[in-house]
Amino acid sequence: MAKWEAEIFRGDIEESVKCEYRKLLSVNISGEEAEDLLVKHFESHFRENVFAEARFWIALGLSEWQSGRLTQTAKENAQKWARSPENDISSSARQSLLDTLDAPMPPPKRVRPPAYVSRCPWPVGSLLAYRIISSNHPHVKHSPFYGKYVLLRIIKIKRIPITKLAPCAGWDERM
Repeated sequence: MAKWEAEIFRGDIEESVKCEYRKLLSVNISGEEAEDLLVKHFESHFRENVFAEARFWIALGLSEWQSGRLTQTAKENAQKWARSPENDISSSARQSLLDTLDAPMPPPKRVRPPAYVSRCPWPVGSLLAYRIISSNHPHVKHSPFYGKYVLLRIIKIKRIPITKLAPCAGWDERM
């Protein structure tokens, strides 16, 4: 990431926009739908603070351009707010942003789900056997349980939405 990009994504709103946009793309939501969901979610921040709206559109415009899915609405709003005195980015970052938004967009990139997302490979009711054979704790090798098996039953799989903006789009599963 370039220094000017780090300046764009330095705040909480900017980082949230970038992360949520990537999460939405990772669960096969189109760029336009993701933009609509983000605008609806952050609208309340716009009424409270003009700086929040500027930060939102700048971060969304850059995030969309980086993923190869920049819409005309996001581009125009990002350019408008980048030229506006209501933003607090440096002139070099502003100019780099404007140049990037006007440059040819890269092809759409495939966005993978976040690394923490996991799927439970076993159905509820499965019985697993786990052998106690390794530990850094010195007392484990002298324990009567060392080398023995422990049986674990899957009693529930908890599904946590990857993104709260589209809770039915994809889940992280914990057993």
